[in-house]
Amino acid sequence: EKKEKARYVSQMYKDRLKVLRLARDYNQKNDIANAVKAYLKYLKSLSMYFEVDERDLNPKIFQQENNIHEIMLISQVYWDMAKIYDKNPNLYKESVRCLNQFAKFTVGFKYHFVNSEMLRKYIKSKGCNNMDAFKKVYMEIREKSGACYVSSYCFSDFHPVTKDLRRFRMVLKSNPTGQKFVDFYYVVSPVVVSFCQRYPIFGFFFKAITSPILRVCAYLARWPFL
Repeated sequence: EKKEKARYVSQMYKDRLKVLRLARDYNQKNDIANAVKAYLKYLKSLSMYFEVDERDLNPKIFQQENNIHEIMLISQVYWDMAKIYDKNPNLYKESVRCLNQFAKFTVGFKYHFVNSEMLRKYIKSKGCNNMDAFKKVYMEIREKSGACYVSSYCFSDFHPVTKDLRRFRMVLKSNPTGQKFVDFYYVVSPVVVSFCQRYPIFGFFFKAITSPILRVCAYLARWPFL
């Protein structure tokens, strides 16, 4: 019996990507009931393989370097399910749970910015019924990312200027006016960076103008009294 179960679990795990493709096809065709069934089957294949409850799935159970693509796929599954459940008032709690799982499989990964932008645009489109829940998760993703979008674009994620500016951001957040500026920055900067990436010529001039300003801010962040 144990061997049969092991074979069953192994086969489910092998077939998981086929199931996921099927789920996406159903979702695109607006066959919501079958889409949810297939999404849940995909998640079940993972939970059974790793011997955890589906609610306890988290990036830590994967070898993150080798399974980054799968982790990203899981984030997308929870994102689709959160939107589907959001349409039904009786499934509000499930929608919120899936949103939280989406955040868990988003924060700290290379595709963080893409997922964050996807969530921001969805909120902006006013396609969600539980607007507060979606906004709350967006704020959580944004805050936990530690991202400095403009500096990362002009330099890199691990450049000394970017690191100093993260510290400068913490100083700004220590007072109400600074917090408002940081909030405004996180609303505007992803849009600006996305535009620069779409139009490299504009991005070139943007870097030329912005980089010296960022260096000055980074220098100020190293002052002892900050």
